[in-house]
Amino acid sequence: MSWFLTVGRRAHPRVRVFCFPWAGVGSAVYRLWPAAFSDDVEVLPIQLPGRGWRVSEDPVRDLEALADQVTEAMLPLCDRPFVVFGHSMGSWLGLLASERLEALGRVPEAVLASGRQGPASGPLMSPMTHLDDGAFLDEMQRRYAAIPSEVVSDPELLSLVLPALRADIEAMERYRHRPGPKVSCPIVAIGGESDPVVPVRHLVTWADETSGSFDLHTAPGGHFYLEDDPEPAHALIRAATRGVAPEFGAGSSR
Repeated sequence: MSWFLTVGRRAHPRVRVFCFPWAGVGSAVYRLWPAAFSDDVEVLPIQLPGRGWRVSEDPVRDLEALADQVTEAMLPLCDRPFVVFGHSMGSWLGLLASERLEALGRVPEAVLASGRQGPASGPLMSPMTHLDDGAFLDEMQRRYAAIPSEVVSDPELLSLVLPALRADIEAMERYRHRPGPKVSCPIVAIGGESDPVVPVRHLVTWADETSGSFDLHTAPGGHFYLEDDPEPAHALIRAATRGVAPEFGAGSSR
């Protein structure tokens, strides 16, 4: 089963961009992103189990196990320079995959962590996976306001969305950061200026996850700033891929 949305495939990419989705959603949230980049930049949105064309698969409730699986899927495509982008849950998963890839000799040009505090901080809010479905959905809407009303009001649609969403939230709540080797590539953190879920001050904790450089950026908007305007994220990805040679450089292989 494919892990990647292929609408943005390039014949001879100079660099690849792996995009990790946030909790409960699939690769389709990045379906328009390939058009924002030049023909030598290949954007590969990642499709996790339990959603999209993989809806018949059981979602994974353990972030470390999921990172193992996605790393295995990414490795054959890390034959040229690559950048990792993740939003919210996707930023933690992207970092875990990057750590594994670096241990295998494939170092990202950069990790872009969006809309989430560094994983060593742990969750900023109280657990909610113990709640029944109704209370769980109410709490999701209170915190994130991310589930469209047409999905909430349609039992059939909700039955497709809820298992992956609950699994992802559980995976984040269960995750415990284990100190270990840091990535050596730059980490760039970005978040919404008015994000009530992850205030900007918490983004600085990403500096602790790299032995390389760290930079912090903000964008107008809240937690899902990139749905309103993805250009701030696109600009950071362009900066990370600009000037990268098609062969492995100092930031791609050790």
